[in-house]
Amino acid sequence: MSNVRDVFIYIDNSVLKKHNYSFKSNSFKSLKNHLNSGTIQSITNSIHQLEIKKHIGEQISKELKSVKKMKSYPVLSSIGVVEVSSGFIDCSHPDLVEMKLKEFNDFFDSKTLKYGSLDGDEVTELFIDRKAPFSSQKADEFKDVFQLKSIENFISEAISTQLTIFPELKNEVEQPIVAIITKDNGMRDYVERSNLISHVFEDIPNFLDYYIKTLFGVDHFAKYEYYARKLSEKNDHWLDENFIFDEYVFLDDFEAEVICTSLIDCDIEEINLQGFDEEYGKFIEYSIEVSGSIEVDVNKPEFRIWDPEAKEYQYSGSEDFSEEVSFECTYTLTLYTSDGGISFENYDVEIDEIFCDDIVISWDD
Repeated sequence: MSNVRDVFIYIDNSVLKKHNYSFKSNSFKSLKNHLNSGTIQSITNSIHQLEIKKHIGEQISKELKSVKKMKSYPVLSSIGVVEVSSGFIDCSHPDLVEMKLKEFNDFFDSKTLKYGSLDGDEVTELFIDRKAPFSSQKADEFKDVFQLKSIENFISEAISTQLTIFPELKNEVEQPIVAIITKDNGMRDYVERSNLISHVFEDIPNFLDYYIKTLFGVDHFAKYEYYARKLSEKNDHWLDENFIFDEYVFLDDFEAEVICTSLIDCDIEEINLQGFDEEYGKFIEYSIEVSGSIEVDVNKPEFRIWDPEAKEYQYSGSEDFSEEVSFECTYTLTLYTSDGGISFENYDVEIDEIFCDDIVISWDD
């Protein structure tokens, strides 16, 4: 793309599920700016909507059970008008699902696609030959076929409309740019074979990185990415803070306490450009994905029990416990520029997401 053209994006449920259907991360905020500007438009279809509704309902059901144990509830807590306190939710399950689905539709304001006329023989052949999105492991993927075909039908209709209005453009017709964002390997493989769907990306940051660099040139951002990588490799890393991982540690003894959670190591997996403003705020924004491990140190303090036979207190010793746990994290690094360029001191960091299994610490009696 040498200039701004409309780009259509289809965000598969596999990506939305990974983000817990929350749109608060900086990547979604950056995407929203492009959606508001009109240069990017989200597309959906009825199966897509039903699948999202189904998975939101399943996740809310799990979280309602979790609320009673006062654990984590990312989807519920992202619904602004829902109060979560003392294991009590003031809305019914169907109401919660509809509220979350409305939030999704309001955020993306998607264009709903029709399916057009599907070629039954073609779909059957894909199924029998186990061609993507079907596979030997995932044989029942008809819903994905219908979703992908609705996108191809949308592109074909757009091309046909152009040719009807401007028949002289037969060899110069501009095909709509459609990007599918999915973690589903079957859908990704299908797009690789498609003559109509332009691009496929694994997540929002990957798409935004491509979109911005294609518009403004990769070389334009090379020096900024160098600084972003160097800052993310610094020794006193911002993930080495006790409180960041504490919410993932659960103790089975109310007297025990977390001493600290400390970063052992982390490696950069991806750096993706998310947004920039070189005129007014003068900033460059990156989404950075890292993986690594942390060490959790827990202490169960000494306590005493009265022994009526010995007529004295019996004391238990203090116990320490340590465990190494792996994690994945995505954070946003914003570099601020000035007339003098950029520096290693002028930046902000905001943690977007941490993926880490709950760490349950137990003691034997």
